[in-house]
Amino acid sequence: MKWITSLHTGSRLMGSLVLVVAFALLAGCTALPMDPALLEQAGNSPAESTEQMPAVEVEPARATVATRSLRVREAPSTESEMIAGVKEGETYDVLAISSDGAWIQLAIPSAPDGKGWVSANFVTLEGDITNIPTVEVEASASTDTAGEANAEEATAEDEASEAAPAVTPEPGYVLIQTDGTPLRVRSAPTTEEDNKIGNVFNGEVYRILEISEDGQWIKIEVPELSEDGGWISAEFAVIGQ
Repeated sequence: MKWITSLHTGSRLMGSLVLVVAFALLAGCTALPMDPALLEQAGNSPAESTEQMPAVEVEPARATVATRSLRVREAPSTESEMIAGVKEGETYDVLAISSDGAWIQLAIPSAPDGKGWVSANFVTLEGDITNIPTVEVEASASTDTAGEANAEEATAEDEASEAAPAVTPEPGYVLIQTDGTPLRVRSAPTTEEDNKIGNVFNGEVYRILEISEDGQWIKIEVPELSEDGGWISAEFAVIGQ
């Protein structure tokens, strides 16, 4: 019977010991060791996870030609040599912008060195341009020749391209042929200043609607300028034969 009593007493002591340990844990007297792998995993912050995410790709800036033809120049200046020509609807990557915002350098495969400058007035931009390099230009380098006798003509000539190749027009069509200066289109076959409706450019071809009785004026089809057509000087036109 003694060994039964001892066993019973030992069981009570063991139960008391378990209760003491439990109370000690609840009271913060004992800290259990943590798995280092769990501690490392718990230490990962949202910021660290964000840094590991792939960078968002930004679409490169591109420019689309918004006029029928446009000169491409070697440098951002109206005095710079014309090295190529681009046409309406063509789109190119933007490489740089002049400091005054008047010129844009484009990646043009047909140009020497694969690049060239065009007037910013005749292109539309898309994409992010915040990181596009800026090229410093002098104020006089990008201004056109406003103030001269033919300022209106010279300004348009500086910005519009005559790069279209000279071709022999088909019968019923006319080829514009100038030294690069835009040719005025008029609402009537006269030289009055108030009848100008727009310009056409060297190398462009238009359908003939009418020729004046004296042969000095040609009426051409220019729907973008007038639904009724417009008159140009026959002196600067080659009629198809």
